[in-house]
Amino acid sequence: QISTVLSDWTRKHQLRELPRVGMGESSGASFLFFVFKELNLRSMAVYNTPQGYLEEEWETAIPTAFLTMPLDEPIATRVAENKLKLQQLNISTQLYKVTPRPFKDPLLCTARLPELPQEFCGRMFQTMEKDFSSLLNSDGFALDNVRSGKWTRFFTTLDAEYESYYASMENKEKEESSLYDTESAGSGRSWLWAIM
Repeated sequence: QISTVLSDWTRKHQLRELPRVGMGESSGASFLFFVFKELNLRSMAVYNTPQGYLEEEWETAIPTAFLTMPLDEPIATRVAENKLKLQQLNISTQLYKVTPRPFKDPLLCTARLPELPQEFCGRMFQTMEKDFSSLLNSDGFALDNVRSGKWTRFFTTLDAEYESYYASMENKEKEESSLYDTESAGSGRSWLWAIM
């Protein structure tokens, strides 16, 4: 039984008195609707599942946060219905919508890829605007699959630019003192290597 496994685990790790919160995505989220009582969950957060409480269990439902992608209309519609039913029962609920975010601002680059220097993020966008403007629409969304030849050429160009950028930083460091690790001088680091 799942409750026995969880009880043994919480006892072993001395967590018996802590409130239990369930989290799951897709089938894992669906599973929580079938075991929330047996696991004695106090609340749960479910992502990307159309599953709701079984009809006979709506009255014993627990506070539930839903995360969904509006572009997935069938699931988003069902999630909205589940949230509304919880609200009607006066059970705490929240719906968070995960939406695409355009990638057109150098500040977003720094936030999403903190491993890259801000200056290089700026250069990345300049390169895109100058030589690869057909990759994104005016709202900043990709027009082609990022595995297409156009994107491959863009990434190859970025790789060469990053190698050049990194080499110039190493040269600057030699002049000004240690800003960068000089042990890897001339290693031809790639911008993809920097973020992995």
